Amino acid sequence: MSGQGFATLPSFVVIYSFTPLDAKHMTFTRAHFLAIAWTLGILAACTIPGSDLPKINIVSFDKAAHFVVFAGFGWLWMRALRGTPLCNTGRVLAGGLAYAVLTEIYQGFLPFDRTPDPMDTLANALGLLAAVLVYRMWQKRFTSIKAP
Repeated sequence: MSGQGFATLPSFVVIYSFTPLDAKHMTFTRAHFLAIAWTLGILAACTIPGSDLPKINIVSFDKAAHFVVFAGFGWLWMRALRGTPLCNTGRVLAGGLAYAVLTEIYQGFLPFDRTPDPMDTLANALGLLAAVLVYRMWQKRFTSIKAP
């Protein structure tokens, strides 16, 4: 496996498993820090018992929160990764979808009030896709602005 980079987070496994490590890919930037922190924040939020979550009387608030959280995930990882826009899009979508599914499965194993919900996974996927598409449009419009 030499030349292949693997880390412990599920999204890193998918995102970096196809990326040879060289000086260009070893640079750790603020964008990387934010993307990693956001990824860990999602995992931490998935671990909070459902009974400890605030009760909000908006029916679709849960799905909107999933959409926004994974939109942030997609945007931050698009900013953090280096490479061609098409390659980054594939990495972020594959890694993000895997992370969305794995976090829902993870919730099914917790010993307290958290259950996996396929509709949460759908909201995660839609947020991820929306962020990647908006980022790509933003990147094309402002071609002079390069990702860090």
